[in-house]
Amino acid sequence: MGRTWPQESTQSLEYFQATLTAYRGPLPPVEMLRDIDALVPGSAERSLALFEDQSRHRMVLEKRVVTWDIVQSVLGLIAATIIALAPIGGGVYIAASGYSVAGIAAIITALGALAGTFVYGTKSRKEERTQKARRQNELRDPSRRQ
Repeated sequence: MGRTWPQESTQSLEYFQATLTAYRGPLPPVEMLRDIDALVPGSAERSLALFEDQSRHRMVLEKRVVTWDIVQSVLGLIAATIIALAPIGGGVYIAASGYSVAGIAAIITALGALAGTFVYGTKSRKEERTQKARRQNELRDPSRRQ
């Protein structure tokens, strides 16, 4: 038996190559900006101006949010103080009116409610911090995801 060799082919080999470039952040790398500016003169400058405008806009919004959060926090503290002092003041008034047992009970109840709220809030904040730390660790190291 003789050995047969493949016949010559007139077919051509074609291939396609694609390059994927990714970057992280609001602005593309300098090389990409330079290439885009070469295609469309002035586009890099416009892109930088747009980025600066967007950054300013975001900072204004963040400042408003922070300011409003501070105002809400102060108003919340004022309201909480009034809500806390009203039943205590009522208990003192009741006790001063000759109903000392009922007055003391009202004061103790109000203080117990304040203590319970404090403990609950402290526990909630601790759980929130723990969850936030876990999420940040997962973002840093995806292998830690459960």
